[in-house]
Amino acid sequence: MINRTMMFAAACAALFVGAVSHGSLVWTGNGDAISLYQEANWLDDTGSVPANGTIDGGSAVSADTGVAKLIEISSGFGQPSAAGSFFNIGNNSLTVSGGKSLIMTATGGNDGSVISSWQGSDQVLTVSGGATLSGVDARNFTTVTVDGGTIALTGKFSGAAASYTDGVSISNGGSVTADYFGLVFDEAITVDGTSSLEVTTTSAAPFSSVDLALGAKLTLSSLEYFTTHGARIFVDGVSYADDSSILSFDGTTVTAIPEPAVLGLVVAFGGAILWGRRFFMA
Repeated sequence: MINRTMMFAAACAALFVGAVSHGSLVWTGNGDAISLYQEANWLDDTGSVPANGTIDGGSAVSADTGVAKLIEISSGFGQPSAAGSFFNIGNNSLTVSGGKSLIMTATGGNDGSVISSWQGSDQVLTVSGGATLSGVDARNFTTVTVDGGTIALTGKFSGAAASYTDGVSISNGGSVTADYFGLVFDEAITVDGTSSLEVTTTSAAPFSSVDLALGAKLTLSSLEYFTTHGARIFVDGVSYADDSSILSFDGTTVTAIPEPAVLGLVVAFGGAILWGRRFFMA
């Protein structure tokens, strides 16, 4: 029975390996299915397990990530995690998708962040398809896309010079929590009408600017922060500083709503349609 079970597990692993499409460094979980820094849990661009020492905490990943320069955690066994060291993805992009979780934990004063070694190229952090990234900070990505995924940070998003050229976008039920966004330039954080953003800082400026679509939710640490930073919060191009009616409050969480003038036009238009229908049916 044991031999059959082991053979079945080995066959499943082999089938999984064969199903992986390469062109990047891919998580398989074929090692202990836990440790982010165990090379046996990965396949490189050539379809081989990376050499020892090429995926280590605190050091830039040197395993082969292919022409795409991409690290993917989108399938495979287990949920990768690491404690007490930061995940330096080097000069690559990182995608977490397919319901997977990447869990970074700070211990003993050591970092639990995800960073890139920004070198002037596009380095994209993507969390999508029900996936979750949790940790301390996320640093030096030129673009952050949260598409139906969750990012939960106890620290900040921050960028090196010329980073965040395309800003941060949250869509399709995505959710982001961070202490604050230390973006170098004035790139906006955009939140669509199905998604949410929470910024927990009580001391720093929370973000350069945030653009909320109708229905989007924003949570800040206090009501005072909405007043203090109202010129940074926009709904359809109108700032909260200019028109406080664009936000509906529930404690320290707001929902973006239409301006009263827009609502008036909608009501008037709807009334005109109803009147016309009754007129012509009379």
